[in-house]
Amino acid sequence: MSRASCILTVEVQSWDGVEYPEVVYDSLIVNDYLDAKYPDNRLNPEDPYQLAQDRMLLERYGGVIKMFYKIFFNFCEDKESVEQTLEALDKFEVEVKKRKTPYLGGEKPMMIDFNVWPHLMRIPLIFYAFVPEVTLDADRYPSLTSWMNKMEELPVVKETNIEKDMEYVSRAHTGKVATVQHAVLSLRPQNKDGAATQGHEIVNIHLQDKPEWFLEKITPLGKVPTIQLDDRIVFDSLIVNDYLDAMYPETKLNPDDPYQLARDRMLLEKYGKFSGAFHKVFFTFAGDKEANENMFAALDEFELDIKKRGTPFLGGDKPMMVDFNTWPHIVILPLLAYSLNNPELELSPDRYPAVTSWINKMEEVPAVQQTKFDKDQYKQFIETYKAKKVDYDVFIVE
Repeated sequence: MSRASCILTVEVQSWDGVEYPEVVYDSLIVNDYLDAKYPDNRLNPEDPYQLAQDRMLLERYGGVIKMFYKIFFNFCEDKESVEQTLEALDKFEVEVKKRKTPYLGGEKPMMIDFNVWPHLMRIPLIFYAFVPEVTLDADRYPSLTSWMNKMEELPVVKETNIEKDMEYVSRAHTGKVATVQHAVLSLRPQNKDGAATQGHEIVNIHLQDKPEWFLEKITPLGKVPTIQLDDRIVFDSLIVNDYLDAMYPETKLNPDDPYQLARDRMLLEKYGKFSGAFHKVFFTFAGDKEANENMFAALDEFELDIKKRGTPFLGGDKPMMVDFNTWPHIVILPLLAYSLNNPELELSPDRYPAVTSWINKMEEVPAVQQTKFDKDQYKQFIETYKAKKVDYDVFIVE
């Protein structure tokens, strides 16, 4: 069960004779669900590129969130963490300044403003409680300070404002930890798996040695895939997929129903346990038995989720975005077992009948067949990885 602190009960569903409440959880998913469900006062932008920009800003904002929790849970006792928090805010100051509008969302507050507000508004309170000599200097953070002042004028912000003396100082003296209203922003870079692009220039980036022009001019986070259309740059697999899906709606992969879309995004959140465990297995070359067990335990949960869906694909009777977003790690597992000659990594159809059936259905999809890895090429790639001379060119077909 997710420990997300923002949970919304939607309806009750029956599965195997047992009733389960259908809920939407995770702050960002709940916000998007409610925004789509009640479109009279939309907070997310209609323009696909603006929406992609907002989501990329949330990716960059992850550095601020990471430092927020670090200083919060050590009560600012680590002075280096305090300085790193200020440095993370330096980077966010640049992002706010680039927007050149009163709010991040433009002339009025939008979803992006409310999504970044919960952590930022607490940082001055944490400083006030534990290190009062440290403040958010308006000279150092002029754009950030201006934005925070504008946000504090909003009625909805005033209604939910935390009184600094009562909420934080009292907790500082008692040593208790305050409950965070919004769940942590989860960052899950994944590889995009879809039909091969045509009519576009493809530039392959060495992930172990990213060129300076890519980091300086394209994406400072160095994430792939990244697409550039004229002067518009979009990075991160999930953001790229959603952007292209909105830009070219003739063959939509994301569902139109807000609740179904929320379900798919919650499934991706849960799937993050498997992808995270998978990466540990990958980078230890399956040498860590505990990591291997954790990965398969996470896959047990994914097996249950597929069974609950009760359809050939996660997206229903045909593959949808949630199928393509979860596919990249699953498809690598048998290749990794072959490359490492490790049968313990093989997927057991007896243990994972639903996963196995889903994999078989996915392998019939033309887009998957067009982008399928050759197992011997992948083995060669793993050998170069183990030798610490990573060669991505083994996958390039002249």
